[in-house]
Amino acid sequence: MTKFKKGILMVIAIFVFTTFTGSDVYAVSSAKTIKAYQGIKIVYNGQELTDSTQPYVINNTTFVP
Repeated sequence: MTKFKKGILMVIAIFVFTTFTGSDVYAVSSAKTIKAYQGIKIVYNGQELTDSTQPYVINNTTFVP
């Protein structure tokens, strides 16, 4: 291989490496921590609803399975 082809391959390799590793670092930095509260009682028409899977609250929204 000529020096020119080796240089082009090196530039392409560096570009591909920085493109893929840079996106991973960006994705990790935008991760958020969510506080979930369990042990919520759901009452519907005066009766408490029970299930094997517990409901939970995230950001003031109740999620019921």
